Amino acid sequence: MSFSEEIVDAFLAYDFRPDRKAPDFEPAFLGEYETKLGIFRVRFSSICADMTNLPEAYIVSFPDSLSDRVLSNINADGSLCYIDRETSNIFPLDAAGAIATCIHLVNNVINLWVDGKVDESLQAEFSSYWQGKYPVFKVGDNNDGVFCQFERKNLSGESCIEFVLADDEQQAKDWVQSRDGADVKTFYPALIQNLKNNLRMPNGISWPPRSLGDLLKWLGAIDQDSYGVLVGRLIARMGKHHNVIICLTHGDEIFAALIKFTQQGYKVIERARGSKRTAGGRGKRKRSGGYKLNQLSASLCSMGMTKSFVRLRVEEASPSFIFQRNQPQNHSLIDKRIALIGCGTIGGYAAQALSQCGAGGGLGSFHLFDGDTFNAGNLGRHILGKDYLLESKSHSVKHFLDNQKLPISVVANDEFTNKDIEGKWDIIIDATGDDTFSILLSSWYRSHYQSKEKRPTLIHGWVDAYGKAARVLKDSGDKACYGCLSNFNGNQRLPRFPLFSEHKAPDHNKAFRRHCGRTFLPFSSQSSLTAAGMIQSMALSVIEDGAPTFCQQKFSSDIRSVKDQVLEPVKGCPVCNK
Repeated sequence: MSFSEEIVDAFLAYDFRPDRKAPDFEPAFLGEYETKLGIFRVRFSSICADMTNLPEAYIVSFPDSLSDRVLSNINADGSLCYIDRETSNIFPLDAAGAIATCIHLVNNVINLWVDGKVDESLQAEFSSYWQGKYPVFKVGDNNDGVFCQFERKNLSGESCIEFVLADDEQQAKDWVQSRDGADVKTFYPALIQNLKNNLRMPNGISWPPRSLGDLLKWLGAIDQDSYGVLVGRLIARMGKHHNVIICLTHGDEIFAALIKFTQQGYKVIERARGSKRTAGGRGKRKRSGGYKLNQLSASLCSMGMTKSFVRLRVEEASPSFIFQRNQPQNHSLIDKRIALIGCGTIGGYAAQALSQCGAGGGLGSFHLFDGDTFNAGNLGRHILGKDYLLESKSHSVKHFLDNQKLPISVVANDEFTNKDIEGKWDIIIDATGDDTFSILLSSWYRSHYQSKEKRPTLIHGWVDAYGKAARVLKDSGDKACYGCLSNFNGNQRLPRFPLFSEHKAPDHNKAFRRHCGRTFLPFSSQSSLTAAGMIQSMALSVIEDGAPTFCQQKFSSDIRSVKDQVLEPVKGCPVCNK
């Protein structure tokens, strides 16, 4: 039996019949789901013979009792969102099993409707039904902000319209510039309102809204307090402008609309603002000023008050969202003062990883230290490319990070010296991979920060075992230091955790190579990437209690395993004098 025949038989087994339609007559199947409310008719189409894409499902008809209810998981064209590809695991080589799973998942959606359990589903995907026309990038964190519209060309050379919603005009200008957008001269007020009550779609209210009246009617039905606050803020913020963006949020759901008022609508707002300042009478549903909320809302929702109402799809790009979205505990390095020493193969990747967690963001600082020059020999395993050849490594990595357009500030420096240890750091990171420097740095750190008060955390990350292992150590002053990785017997240093299994260590002299008068150790960028990731993880662990202080990853069976642990000091360590 062919693969296509398996698909056909699978649909027929569930009483779905072929339903080809002109003009394409593509394969499709129509079936029925019987429920206590009546029959749902569903059509599966766009069926790939090799299952590279799962079939699309459409509701053809459903019971009359649901005609006036808002349903979840269904788009305006009747197509169903019945599967989450991020969390579902369908085996494509089993055609019959895959089709059976799709039919079952559609049945789950229908059961939600039948049982009346759509509110939770709607709340989790509310913005999906908003159907915004243009993208608006929310780059600030304040509730009162500004917005502007700008035009830019995409990678295909086509002109496109975008909006940015920022805390202030300068932040908006910076964003437009980072997107290579056309210069903007005019900025308008933006209101961000966090809704207290759960999102839902009450019966009798169309969704998505097609006017300011629809939006205010919905908001008044689900959250009366937020409704009153928003109208009050609208009156206070409009000023001389006729345009405003209203952005509504609830948890992770966020959606916005651009409203353009007519001259008549603007005058209504202006009169309400004046009455708020001067009137002091009493009235039903009257706010702190003199206007009546219901009366004002009715006026704003009447004909001739607005020129246009445009729904916008919000792309969250605020610092708090960018730097905390991918952190399970919402940890980030925002507001931390960080020094990264070494911008070589480990430091370059570490700099990018740390910046993506907020290093240099907010009130924090991100200083890069390296006095070396980037040369052609670095190209094979460094984050930088040939554009940076013969440039300072620290300044090159700064330039690279600046081009990522993240909301951070990066400072480039030359070598890190004993005097730099005195800086007001929260985290100092040693990515030099230089054993001699690491010992010196550890000694400077212990000498300068003898008191626990305002003591930064020192993190060492390096590639070891000739590229076959990566290690990281966190030193907060009360546990093991870098020197404690050795056992001291007189003048002899012996490794506390030997790297190689017995008789597996390579010839030290043969492990290194020379090229153009320089000695180097060949290993792939995998080791550097791993070390950088371990540095990022250890930096984020600074705000956790009980996290390991020493970790190792190995890339060869020749290397001994070492468990992650809180490493205690070595007795007689000359560095920390424990």
